[in-house]
Amino acid sequence: MTDIKDVAVLGAGTMGHALALVHAIGGLTVPITDTNAETLARAPGLIASALDTLIAAEAFDAAERERVLGKITTVETLAEAVEGADLIVEAVVENIDVKREVYGQIDAIARDSAILASNTSHLDVFPLIPARRQPQSLIAHWYTPPYICDLVDLAPGPQTRPDVIETMRALYGAMGKEPIVFKTMLEGYVANRLQVALHLEIFHLLDEGLVTPSDIDRSIRHGLALRFATLGVLRKADFTGLDMMRRALANKTY
Repeated sequence: MTDIKDVAVLGAGTMGHALALVHAIGGLTVPITDTNAETLARAPGLIASALDTLIAAEAFDAAERERVLGKITTVETLAEAVEGADLIVEAVVENIDVKREVYGQIDAIARDSAILASNTSHLDVFPLIPARRQPQSLIAHWYTPPYICDLVDLAPGPQTRPDVIETMRALYGAMGKEPIVFKTMLEGYVANRLQVALHLEIFHLLDEGLVTPSDIDRSIRHGLALRFATLGVLRKADFTGLDMMRRALANKTY
């Protein structure tokens, strides 16, 4: 796989605890921390529950349960989490000041060789990261819940070394995930941008009173989602026929 063995996860909330599980399933040792003691205290239970969901769905071997959970430890401070980490996964709140503070703490403590990966959904975090850490920093953006959704967006900053991106692509690819490598950060990446466009049309339909919320969800679950899952969008276009799609778009009235 790679030389990455120890992964610090900063933030134990909705994404953080789930990312700890993802990396532990991948065979890595994972210390996880959070500045909120209650959030950190809830994390082990949430992690165990998420793993049990995978086991119930026969997506994970129950015999491996304790081994995986044993890979994860909760620690009280950022220093304890990052001091020996090969990879630092930042999953703290989407707040510029908070992230800048966290990156400053990482810079003071983490080993020089550590890779810093931010799970940011929309912030350009690179200006917040100390200059000497820039070559080994990137965005590794996941979708919730990441132990079910395999997609992970990898985006370099202006100074990110190509081998760092390749290391992360190889790491997550070996875990059975689907890393998409971008040339640079693209706000919203692909999936979120498409989701926003879909939401706009959904809200239009609801505002006009043309369908019910249930109609929309059933249309997606029993139609659109099945087609997307099987072929994606562009392969579906080939299957439909590009000439037919061109005529349909030319004749559309909505």
